[in-house]
Amino acid sequence: MMTIKSLFLTVSAMSMLLLGTQTQVFAATTDEQAAATAEAGADYFVSLSFKPGDNQLTDTAKADLDALVSKARSTGKKIDGAKVLAWSDSEFYGEKTKLSKSDQELAKKRAEAIKTYLKDSQSISGISTYNMAKPAGKLSQFFETTESKVKNELATARNNSSKALVMIGLKR
Repeated sequence: MMTIKSLFLTVSAMSMLLLGTQTQVFAATTDEQAAATAEAGADYFVSLSFKPGDNQLTDTAKADLDALVSKARSTGKKIDGAKVLAWSDSEFYGEKTKLSKSDQELAKKRAEAIKTYLKDSQSISGISTYNMAKPAGKLSQFFETTESKVKNELATARNNSSKALVMIGLKR
């Protein structure tokens, strides 16, 4: 029997090879990011980088967000919402990892910066943010919410420090 992770890795690998699959790979990302995007039900995604210690969006990050939204809107479908996952400058490997309050705050500020940009410059609503510097809450884990599933999927991902993953879903 295929595990959830192997299933999503298979789906994400196929998505990279075939056009017209559910999850469109918009920018170069890891298999773990593609799997989390599939888990979250998103159609388009992009990975952004931050300067260490900074929560300000670079001009490149803003351009990537603009292109992501433009690509999603080019389908003619309405954007249903966005999910923003943001990391601090330290690696986080799941609930057994305890990052400092400053790391948690940095990830939160990065997610909020992206949310504000999407809301103000692209008029996107329905934006959920996920602080990837802290584990999913106990209730989230118990009920296996999207937050819990996405965080668990990315808990083993490497090289996510100073990054954010932005996913956009379209109305069906």
